[in-house]
Amino acid sequence: MTEGVETIRTRLVLLALVGLSWMLAAVTFLPADTRFAVVSATLLIIAAVGWETLHQAGRELRRDKDSPRLTPRPSFGAITSALAAAAALGLVISLTADTTSPAAIAAAPAAPASPSASQPSPPAVDPAIRVAPIAVHIPKIDADSSLIKLGLDANRRMQTPPVATPMQAGWYEPGPAPGQTGPAVIVGHVDGATQPGIFFRLHELAAGDRVTVERADGSVVAFVVHRTIHAPKDRFPTKEVYGRTGGPELRLITCGGSFDRTARSYRDNVIVFAQLEGGSSRVAGDGHDTHGPLRASGPSS
Repeated sequence: MTEGVETIRTRLVLLALVGLSWMLAAVTFLPADTRFAVVSATLLIIAAVGWETLHQAGRELRRDKDSPRLTPRPSFGAITSALAAAAALGLVISLTADTTSPAAIAAAPAAPASPSASQPSPPAVDPAIRVAPIAVHIPKIDADSSLIKLGLDANRRMQTPPVATPMQAGWYEPGPAPGQTGPAVIVGHVDGATQPGIFFRLHELAAGDRVTVERADGSVVAFVVHRTIHAPKDRFPTKEVYGRTGGPELRLITCGGSFDRTARSYRDNVIVFAQLEGGSSRVAGDGHDTHGPLRASGPSS
């Protein structure tokens, strides 16, 4: 009798040790989100196999109570239960463990983010609505600047940004805003305070170059250059620059040509003409209707 009890106890101890080993391995090696499932399955398996062992041993002891040999014989049911338990535990681990190797994860290309998810769609550009510009960007010449508002000086000429801050560009506020129907005008210095200005390289722009303008409502308006000219300040092409257009356009203006030391200014203007990206062609017209009273000359920068 004692031998049978010891055999049952040995089996149960081994079962407990194996189960605890499985649970320890799960806690140590498996991801946190799969540990609970594996530990729970292990406890159920221990309970099921332990019950089967006790039940089978009880039957063996009752059947052999008059026999001097008390050692229970292994039964087919117990062996089947143990195999089923092992198979179930292996299935749980295979289904819950993450088998993807770190190298495979590192090599897998990241899925492209949906444009709608990565950033909100910018507001639509309506040429009939006036939205103030806040910054200009010209990648071709590495020119980036915020925009200040400019008006007319006492001589009815367009103002320019302070020469002490030559990297500051300005928008002629009495005229159209970039993205609005008409020729919007942005002005910048070629130099000042003994250093290059924001439009120092403006003369390098050619047909096809791109200019973008950020606006106060968060939208960005893109323009494409179609020509760049040098014009003497005493023969400034007022109608070409300020004349009516069939759609949104942009003018970028700075000084150029030779320097007049007596007047302490350049003799020419560099003027870039740009159209709204995908927009219509320019339609020439009268030069003063969209800008108010303005003398037939460019900025003195």
